[in-house]
Amino acid sequence: MNQIPAWLQITNSVATTLGVLAALYVAIWREPRKARRDREDRDTQAAEDRRRYDDQMAALQRAEDDRITAQARKIVPTIFPADLFGENMWTVKVSNTSNGSVTNLNVEVTAEDADGNEIPDGCHQANDRMGTGEAFRRLISDALGGAVSGAIGANPFAGLMGGGMGGFQPGALAGNQLSDMINQRLGPEVSERFREAMLGQLVREWMTTLTPGQFAVMAFQTTRNDARLRVVLEFEDEAGYRWRRPDNGQPVRISETGD
Repeated sequence: MNQIPAWLQITNSVATTLGVLAALYVAIWREPRKARRDREDRDTQAAEDRRRYDDQMAALQRAEDDRITAQARKIVPTIFPADLFGENMWTVKVSNTSNGSVTNLNVEVTAEDADGNEIPDGCHQANDRMGTGEAFRRLISDALGGAVSGAIGANPFAGLMGGGMGGFQPGALAGNQLSDMINQRLGPEVSERFREAMLGQLVREWMTTLTPGQFAVMAFQTTRNDARLRVVLEFEDEAGYRWRRPDNGQPVRISETGD
């Protein structure tokens, strides 16, 4: 039996040792480091994907916030004087010019002095303060001239309500003539305010829901000549967010949906 040369035995032993060392290197050093790098790469990619997702969701939320805030800005409180109907008379109007309904509307009206200080009990609703008959004709006469007062006749509301409002019906001829005369003498905007002021005299309670394009008005009277009105609205939009808006500022969201 031929003996294996010593040099070959040594070579095989060295090769075996090197193979074992190489296997140990792969098992103990290279593969774990590669696996760690792979995990780190996956973690980095996942973090980047999450960051992009969060940025996209934040952008969508900002767009949604901008949209609902823009709609809330279209719920507009307006205050205008109505001295025609009496001393220190005002009309408060809330208009929904958005494309969605608002619900749970609450309107807070207060009076303040020239320095912006609230006047306790400085104003109150002024329903049914408008005179009728001869007194009302005198008001119209003072505002528009004597030529109009004769056209009013026995029905002082004829033609002023824009085609009838509530239980009032305009006179067919005199109503149209009077409405035209008011539009000519006052202008469309002023005559519209005039009709709104009349409606405000008849309203006793605020509407709590306003559909798109709808408005609500109410008459108020201050207790002092130097007083002016301030209005704060609270309402809920179609998404369920609740808002607070003063007449001299922008709407602020005061609750999330479901709060």
